[in-house]
Amino acid sequence: MKRIELYNLHIGSTSPSSRLSNLPIGPFTVRVVDDYENKIKDLYERPKKITNTLGENAIYKPASPGGWAVTAIVEFDEKSINEKSILLRNEDPDDNSDNGLWDLCEILTFLTGRRVVTKEYKKRYNPTIYGDCACVDAETLRAASIAWDSRQILKDKKIIYSLLCYNESLSQNFVQILAALYNCSLNIILDKLIVDSSSIDRGTKRNLKAGIKEVIYSSEVLTQKQKEAYSALINGKIDQGTNSLVDKLKNLLIQYKIIGEPLDEVVKNRIRYVSFVRNKLTHAGELPTLKGLNQDQSDRYSFNIIGGIVPELCRLVIGRLFGFTPNTAGSLSQNTEDLKQFFINGVWRDWHLEEQSFEEFF
Repeated sequence: MKRIELYNLHIGSTSPSSRLSNLPIGPFTVRVVDDYENKIKDLYERPKKITNTLGENAIYKPASPGGWAVTAIVEFDEKSINEKSILLRNEDPDDNSDNGLWDLCEILTFLTGRRVVTKEYKKRYNPTIYGDCACVDAETLRAASIAWDSRQILKDKKIIYSLLCYNESLSQNFVQILAALYNCSLNIILDKLIVDSSSIDRGTKRNLKAGIKEVIYSSEVLTQKQKEAYSALINGKIDQGTNSLVDKLKNLLIQYKIIGEPLDEVVKNRIRYVSFVRNKLTHAGELPTLKGLNQDQSDRYSFNIIGGIVPELCRLVIGRLFGFTPNTAGSLSQNTEDLKQFFINGVWRDWHLEEQSFEEFF
């Protein structure tokens, strides 16, 4: 059997029971190291606010410095294994040299919110940044087994880059980079999975392009170069369809039962906020002032959209494709209550964004 060390697999502050800390995942067996509880003390931990069960007597726990630590071991039979990684850019059908280890690390990274790597990839990532997990800590290996069996679905639906962009964000803390990666992940989901309800067939589009091109080229005031530019611009818009990102996002929220119809105007506004924050940060790198809100309110919405709402939507959809449901391991990614509270009430994880400053909330 071949043994590979895994760095920074975090599945709880204490070692789970043996049946949850030593499990098969596809062709692999993954088990936490014997001194797991000491090893995870070497991992970075963010500052935290800790309260008692009644939400009272809050104390502030400062950040705990940390880096890379071997917390788990992967074992597999190198002679008989017949697996390869498919959650990557250009899959070589004849290359199974990594035996699927890349896919295993990407799945574990998605589940834990921490970048999980083998030794050779440590230099590529920052171990002192991490995001939210997609499953209950102790259920990580069980959820990984479900995801392994469903990873072909992400490939078939062309959602691989959505997963990769999401996972890459977990090593970043610059807000514009976070926004770019999370927005790209969400855009891929909207483009690949949400059907344009107003779509028309290719033949109709082709005829429409021809008719508009005839009008453009009949103009006597446009130069040849301008005619070509306008024709290409209009053709692109016709191919894109009439559904905007706002329309696609609304359809996604309805499909996943986060909101229902008919939509209140305040719900429509919050859908527009997500789109506008995404657009402004992507194209200008700036936090916008949102319609109907002052700058402080806009900033609170913007930061929580970037760091909360968009990644939570990505986790929800990617988790569903991985095979998670509210009743399986991985169920944390399928909890939509926080998203419902945001779009319906303007509240994100108990923070009333239009009323409370960060200091008041924290």
